[in-house]
Amino acid sequence: FKLGKRDKYIPFNVKEDEVILIDCLHGLYRKLTSSVPNRNKFKIYIESMNLLRNTNGEFTKWADVRLLKRMIRDSQHRGYPAETTLAHWPYVRKGELKHIIPYIFSTDAVVNSGLPYELSILKATAGKIFPSRRVIERLREEGRLDPYIRGIRVASLMETVAEFPDLSLLPSTSPIREFIGGSSYEIPHNE
Repeated sequence: FKLGKRDKYIPFNVKEDEVILIDCLHGLYRKLTSSVPNRNKFKIYIESMNLLRNTNGEFTKWADVRLLKRMIRDSQHRGYPAETTLAHWPYVRKGELKHIIPYIFSTDAVVNSGLPYELSILKATAGKIFPSRRVIERLREEGRLDPYIRGIRVASLMETVAEFPDLSLLPSTSPIREFIGGSSYEIPHNE
C-alpha cells in the first residue's frame, strides 16, 4: 500500500492442518477464495455496527465510521491526506457494494466490533486531519457530489461528538488501536 502498487507475488500452498486467515472485507469476495471448497471455509464478517442516532434522530452510517478509520490509516501509514481518501471513497464504496456487501449474509458469523466510545476516539484522531468545510465545498464545485455529501454529513456528525479526553487511557489491546495507532499487536498493513 505504501508504494501504491504490488511489490511482489509469492505463491504458496496450504498444508492439511493449516488455516488461512484473510483479514479484510475482501475475504468475502468469492473469486478470491474460489479455489477453496466451501466446506473448508468459515466466513466471519466483522463490522463496527453501533446503532447510534445523530442529533437529527437519524442513524449514523457504518460506512461513515469506516471512512474515518480509513482516513486515519491512510494518513498515518500510506501517506495520503484525508481529502484524497474522501475524494476516492465513492470508488471504494462502489467496489464494496458490488463485490462485498452482497456476500455479507452468506457468512457463517457476523460480529459487531463497535465500541460505545468509538466516535469520540475517532474525533480525537481524525478531527486533526479531517478536511475543512472549504475543502469539502470544493468537491461540490467540482461536481463530486458523493464525497461532498458524505463529507458534510461526517463533518456535521463530528461537530456533535465529544472528543475523547486522553488517548493514553485507551488500552493498547483495544481493537480501535488498529486504526489510531498504539496497538500492542503487530499489524502488517500498518507497517
